[in-house]
Amino acid sequence: MSGHYILKLNNKCNMNCLFCGDSSKVRKLPDSDFDGILRNLNKNRKRFDSFVITGGEPTIYSRLFEVIRHAKNISRYDKICLVTNGLMLAYKNFIDKLILLGVNSFQISYFALDEKKYDALSRSRNSFRFVNRGIKNAVKRNKETRINVVVNKLNHVDLPDIVKQIG
Repeated sequence: MSGHYILKLNNKCNMNCLFCGDSSKVRKLPDSDFDGILRNLNKNRKRFDSFVITGGEPTIYSRLFEVIRHAKNISRYDKICLVTNGLMLAYKNFIDKLILLGVNSFQISYFALDEKKYDALSRSRNSFRFVNRGIKNAVKRNKETRINVVVNKLNHVDLPDIVKQIG
C-alpha cells in the first residue's frame, strides 16, 4: 500500500485571496458530509497509508479534530498531512492539538516576503504575521513542514528572495 488519500473537507476560507480560483458561489457550498467522510476514510485506508486534508481552508472545518482522530485511531493512517494557509497554526494550542491527534506534517501556502504585499494578496489583515508565526510553530515542533509558494503576477518577481528566505 502506498500513496495519498486526499480529502477536501470544505470550500470555505478565512482569507479572500486575489488569485483564488474558487468563486464566491463555490465558497458558499456546504461542507462535506461528516458521516461520508468517516466512511471514505475507512474505505480508502485499504488503498492508501497517507491521508491529506485540504479544503478551502480545513482548519475552519467545524469537525476537523474529529476527522483527524478518526483517521489516526480508527482508520489507522500512518501519515496525516494538513494543507493549510497557515493562519490557525499561529495559535499554539491549536497546532498542539492537531499534532496530539495525529497530524505529522503540514503544507503551508505562502505568498510574499513583504507584509503589505502579503496582506494585499490575501486580502486579510495581519495574515503575514500569523502565517509566519504558524510556520515557526510547525518547525519548532519538529514536524515536516513544506511551503507551497503560490506564484502569481504580483509576486513572481520575488520568487528568488522567497526561496532564499524560506530555504
